[in-house]
Amino acid sequence: MREIKFRGRCLKSNNWVYGDIIHGVGIKSGKVYILPQNINLAYVEHCDPLDGVLVDSETVGQFTGLKDRYGNEIYEGDYLNIGAEIFGYFKTGTSNDAKYRVCFDSCEYILVRLDTDFTWGSLSKLEEISFVCQINGNVYEAIPEQ
Repeated sequence: MREIKFRGRCLKSNNWVYGDIIHGVGIKSGKVYILPQNINLAYVEHCDPLDGVLVDSETVGQFTGLKDRYGNEIYEGDYLNIGAEIFGYFKTGTSNDAKYRVCFDSCEYILVRLDTDFTWGSLSKLEEISFVCQINGNVYEAIPEQ
C-alpha cells in the first residue's frame, strides 16, 4: 500500500511543501493548502495549524509511491531521465537519455516522452523503470534540455 501525499509550492516562500492536501471551504473556497506531516506545525514556515500552508493550486502533484534510483520520491509532473534499455524502448548512454514527464491519466500514472507524442505507462510500468530513472526537475521549474 503506497503512501498518499502531495506537494505544492508555497505562495509566500515559493518553497515546496509536502503532506496532506486540504481544499478551502467557505471564505477560503478555491484555495488549496498542504498540511505538513510534522508533529509541531508551529515550526513550519508560513503554516497555519488549522489550514496548513497555502500553495499554488497549479503546482500540486500527488506522490506516485515510487522513487528514482537515488531514492528521491517521484511526483506527478516530474521530469525523468531514463538511460537504460528496457523492453527496447530506451537507449543506453547519457547522450541518448530519453526525457519523460510523469502524468496522471485515466486513473493511472503514465510517462510521456518530451520529444515525441509517445506515451508509455501505467503504474506497473513505472515500477519497472524506477530503478534506472532519475528526476530532472518538474513542469513548474525549468524544462530539461532536449
